[in-house]
Amino acid sequence: DLSVAFATSLPLSVKYGRQPSRATMLEAFDWYTNPRMKFRYDLRAMPYEVSRYLACSRLSIKERQWAVAQYARLANPAKSYFHLRYDFDSYRRGKPRKISKVPYTLPNLRRYGGVCIDQAYYATEVCRSLGIPATIVIGRSGVGQFHAWVACLKISPDRKDVFWDSKTGRYKSLLFYTGTVYEPAALRKILDCELMLSCQAVRLPLSRREQADAATELAKMVVISSKETVQGDLSVLKKLANLYEQRFCSGKSKKKPPQTNWIKALRHIDISLATDLISQAIERNFVYRPTWELIIKLCKDHLLPGSTVDKFLGVLVSRTAKDYPDYGCEMLLRIAPTIDDVKHRREIYRKAFDIYKRRPDLQGRILIAIGEDFERAGDKPAALRCYEQAAMRCINIADIVIDAASHVEQMFREARRTDLAIQFYGRLFSRTRKIRTAFPENTAHYQIGQRLAQLLKDAGDYRSAARVESQLR
Repeated sequence: DLSVAFATSLPLSVKYGRQPSRATMLEAFDWYTNPRMKFRYDLRAMPYEVSRYLACSRLSIKERQWAVAQYARLANPAKSYFHLRYDFDSYRRGKPRKISKVPYTLPNLRRYGGVCIDQAYYATEVCRSLGIPATIVIGRSGVGQFHAWVACLKISPDRKDVFWDSKTGRYKSLLFYTGTVYEPAALRKILDCELMLSCQAVRLPLSRREQADAATELAKMVVISSKETVQGDLSVLKKLANLYEQRFCSGKSKKKPPQTNWIKALRHIDISLATDLISQAIERNFVYRPTWELIIKLCKDHLLPGSTVDKFLGVLVSRTAKDYPDYGCEMLLRIAPTIDDVKHRREIYRKAFDIYKRRPDLQGRILIAIGEDFERAGDKPAALRCYEQAAMRCINIADIVIDAASHVEQMFREARRTDLAIQFYGRLFSRTRKIRTAFPENTAHYQIGQRLAQLLKDAGDYRSAARVESQLR
């Protein structure tokens, strides 16, 4: 598995510092296979999906040795995140980071400090040096402030409790609901909820993961074949039977020729066979994303009956609602719009809204999706109510309030009522919180205020626009 992890991982580049003496792939692999090294976990038993978060590191061997010397006895190496002094001159005054003047190494980071991305990098590489899969997570707070923290794998001695710990540096009071990480196999961004699910692979034997993969690929083949009226090519089996007869049942052999009348199709190659294979894949490895991507594609192509969609959604929500709500909600919001029946579709949205009542950010996304549904159906008043509700309910969640506000503004513009858009932005601006940060332009307060000021200028009210802008400084 470790070999597969290295063969299928792309090395992560460090964009925020000059990293000297990067390790080669072979040097990194030798580090983790050195019999003299004592790592936190048995890397031979770690699935490649997880150990990719070790294989993607190219930290120099010298730095790894330093990290081991410093942190081998630390109970939770992720806590090394807080061992870096915070560079407040850079954060608050916009000065160049002190670490930018010297080589970007772990010892130098410890000496000169840094900002959150440096803290996250430092803790991530310390964990990886000790054989703990780890990654940097980047997210946006409720008020709109960007931040970076660390996620690392934790496995109990009995291997029954396996999870990604992403609490270190993730300040709960600032509402960092969702983060993103780079997935090493393709260097694509994924939600941290998908990362959290990946640790479930640690509990599964390789055979089950391979079976889920095979079942999903078979289902894709069946979908292609189901577009034709076929039962399968049985001639192949008959040819094999004849070959067997020629080899073993000819000449002086007393064996009777094999009977081929049993060779018949047990069922038709149709969409029901594909859904059965998908069910088998989910049963064997629920976290295998290609299976869910196939379900979404079949939904978009309108190849799944409503009862089957309900079945898959039921499994999705029941398995993710408590521990992985972001993942479940993401998939649900991609599947729901494909359902043709309006009543059925909106019932799914309503149930989802109730299920995620502890997550206002997810409820906001659902309200925006419902609003878009009403807008496509031509019910603009209902759509507007949903967008306004999403904005007001999520006033302290920047991504949601800005998205919802843009929908409201667009609808008012189409109705040629920019005066109502100005009033709406004014209400939002009065409720958003102003925070002290070196990057105010990222906050909801700043972005809502900027948009309000621009609308006021467009309407010729420069005095009001100036008052708004003065509050942004």
